[in-house]
Amino acid sequence: MHFCMGQLESIALFSGAEPCEMATQKSPCATDKHDPDCEHQQVTKKGCCEDQTVVMEGHEDLTQVSKVAVPDFQMIAVLFAVVSFLFSATAVDHYTFNDYSPPLIERDIIVLVQSFLI
Repeated sequence: MHFCMGQLESIALFSGAEPCEMATQKSPCATDKHDPDCEHQQVTKKGCCEDQTVVMEGHEDLTQVSKVAVPDFQMIAVLFAVVSFLFSATAVDHYTFNDYSPPLIERDIIVLVQSFLI
């Protein structure tokens, strides 16, 4: 977590949080502390930014389950029968076309397809 002026600026999981612009800015004397031109060599000032890391530890005191419950097979069989009955599609064995009359042909199919026997 990266705090700037006491407010949370960025947060990251499994990596470092991105610093704000104020944390990336450095004073001109920050690179070379032995520079004679730098007047502020001896002054150390705490910045406005702060990085915090939070580490969560797992629970090591987990208890093991000693008894595994066996499901009731009668209940499973009834549930399977009900679900298969509700979601099954009724199959039609045969179709009847007694009352079906085909549409009238408006054009000759041989001419339409241009399939001529020569």
